[in-house]
Amino acid sequence: MLGAMVVIGMLSLVLCHPVSVHAIGNILTDSNLKKTMIVLWVLPVISGLMVGNEVYAQKKHPAGIQARSYPSIFQAWSEIENRPNEDEISRLARHDLAFAHPYTLLRIAWNISQDQPYQGMATELNARLAMLQKIRDKVGDELLILVNANTRKIPQSAPDVNGIFMESYKDDYSRGYTLDEIKQMESTLLWAEQNLKEPRINCLEGWRVVENYTADLSTRIAERNSEENQRWMRMITTLSLTHSDGYLLFSDDNAIPTPDHLHNWYDFWDAEMGRPIGDKARQYHRVGGLFIREFEKGWAVYNRSGAAQPVTFDQEVTGVNSGKRQSRHQVLDFDGEIFLKKLDAD
Repeated sequence: MLGAMVVIGMLSLVLCHPVSVHAIGNILTDSNLKKTMIVLWVLPVISGLMVGNEVYAQKKHPAGIQARSYPSIFQAWSEIENRPNEDEISRLARHDLAFAHPYTLLRIAWNISQDQPYQGMATELNARLAMLQKIRDKVGDELLILVNANTRKIPQSAPDVNGIFMESYKDDYSRGYTLDEIKQMESTLLWAEQNLKEPRINCLEGWRVVENYTADLSTRIAERNSEENQRWMRMITTLSLTHSDGYLLFSDDNAIPTPDHLHNWYDFWDAEMGRPIGDKARQYHRVGGLFIREFEKGWAVYNRSGAAQPVTFDQEVTGVNSGKRQSRHQVLDFDGEIFLKKLDAD
């Protein structure tokens, strides 16, 4: 296992959406999880201020962060729902990084009372900043700290934070993201890649379009696989690939009554791109809103230019979504594609 679970101090901690205790016990020895780093949620605080509403810590393991292939998918507590023939550990192991909770290991939970009714500790910005700085002073550089900032920049926390969990909110579960919301994702993600403490573990989460608010399992799985939601998934995936060296997730909208962050696993995520070798946020042929980035084994292209765009390579490449192998491809607006340099059999 590449990442170790670590507790900072003996703070009271909140139960969110853990995997089962049995599964967490197996994580420590299961060989399927050699690539999966586990993030322990150590300090939840009340939402609405610049620091964000959660803080996470993870023991630093540069090999696990630097040597992984892309795309890199993370799990925010709740699991994959469309792989029923795989056991819980195998589903978890598909991810490169996963959020766990200390309750699953230590049975530590918030002691809610009339005097302290919230699952959190600090409500005032300066107090939260001071708490974050004290944690960093105590743990030094051996732990990575990840905070939930949604799509906000956190300049005052940047010196002490290795990553942001970008839980990308939208105010209507029945729609996708607006162009302004997408540009905000880009701006914050790129800022975090440039300004947070190294090594960086930024996590971008996009939410799907929901049609049935109270859907059962089979309906949820089917809705996630709709043509519209698969297009949004590709867009969020390629936005992350072109603008960061981080992790991504495409999941349910938090507004629906099921546990937050449940998701499907998409075949698109099985593409093996290797490490990034191109610059972040590079425009393709100066077309505004059309971005391309080269990886060891292919390219990611992300398009929010306002129109479908042709993309030409100096060799034949295979579109992971389209399945077409040729040198000239087209990427639709508000969509993205991964192009592989060689076939698996090559």
